[in-house]
Amino acid sequence: MGVVMMTGIMAIFEMGLSLTGQSVLPTPVDAYSLSPRVKALDQDLFKLLDDAKVVSRGLIQGDLCAAISKAYTDSPSLVLTPIESGPFEGGCRIKRDFFLDDDNIFHRVYVESPGRTDAESPYNLFSCTSDDVNHRCSFERD
Repeated sequence: MGVVMMTGIMAIFEMGLSLTGQSVLPTPVDAYSLSPRVKALDQDLFKLLDDAKVVSRGLIQGDLCAAISKAYTDSPSLVLTPIESGPFEGGCRIKRDFFLDDDNIFHRVYVESPGRTDAESPYNLFSCTSDDVNHRCSFERD
């Protein structure tokens, strides 16, 4: 009974703090604002995907991952996996782990073909970082 009461009190306290924009809970590491190195992969990918000489238009799954991998021969820390089902079916999942100020950062990027040849952008890119390996990005949630 005491545990339930304490949990309720903490929930009310946390709700009160959230109204003022504060929190008792630790805030996750925001790798994007801490280091330009984190942004560099996404910026490089945007340039790479926009260059039809490097990554041909309309590639999917293994072909898309292979083209990206070929362009990043100097970055062995990238793990590229074709996406075979789900909302990003036909795309390529890119994972990279690195250390930033003694924190392990998990960076995930999803690249997908928009499915239309007349699209303004040849590929869609979704990216997020977290210091928790089990964290699910907003675009990974159902």
